[in-house]
Amino acid sequence: MSRPGGYGQWWLRRPDGRQRVVSAHRVAFEVAHGPLPEGATLMHDCEVRLCVNTGPGHVHAGTQAENVDQAVRRQRMAGPRPGLVDVRGPVGQAAAVQTAIREALTQGRSDPDQLAEVLAEVIAVGDPLANQLRLL
Repeated sequence: MSRPGGYGQWWLRRPDGRQRVVSAHRVAFEVAHGPLPEGATLMHDCEVRLCVNTGPGHVHAGTQAENVDQAVRRQRMAGPRPGLVDVRGPVGQAAAVQTAIREALTQGRSDPDQLAEVLAEVIAVGDPLANQLRLL
């Protein structure tokens, strides 16, 4: 399931019976690398909010200050961003990525390079400038 911001999430039941929402990328990180250090936050290098790949270039631990600095540099916190925002919105992009990956896996396309191509194609569909005529 995806949250309104496009990040994956799960509901986990605690031993006391209460439920807790956890981020999918955090679960993947902790399975691969152990508990997230105290005060750390997870940073998405690949800019795909549904990504749970814990390999280089995808998700890594950092500080909240580093995460905010990265967001500002990548213009994710700069207000309206003509030409940089997926026309489907974060939830629409997340749903499109999820559907495309599911379809690719159903078709037997499980090689990481093939999945990277599928991901690049589905992200390109949401590019607001993709169909713009270049003037210069």
